[in-house]
Amino acid sequence: MRALVVDDDTVSRLVLAHILHKAGWDVAQADDVAAAVAAAPGADVVFCDYRLPSGTGLDVLAGVRGACADVPFVLVTGVVEHAAVGDDPPDGVTALLSKPVSTATVTRVLAGLGPAA
Repeated sequence: MRALVVDDDTVSRLVLAHILHKAGWDVAQADDVAAAVAAAPGADVVFCDYRLPSGTGLDVLAGVRGACADVPFVLVTGVVEHAAVGDDPPDGVTALLSKPVSTATVTRVLAGLGPAA
């Protein structure tokens, strides 16, 4: 199982990657839209920050959908961005998480992905 974690904040990216790694996932990381889209093929799930220096998580989502249409996509937002995105996940987003993410929250999201997770 391979997860892609996209976040320009190194600490946030490493924490989420560590949580996923401890849960048994092979984890790839990216810090901007272009790197995320390039790393997406082969991912079984994508966890992506909403605000990136080169765009938004929704830009990543659009690029990822071109390469792997059915991969679960988890959008991670900070408090300010959460208000801009709203409470319901946008189309194509499997789950919407607020920072900071916890092991319990990530575990719950992964469990919701079904047997492949």
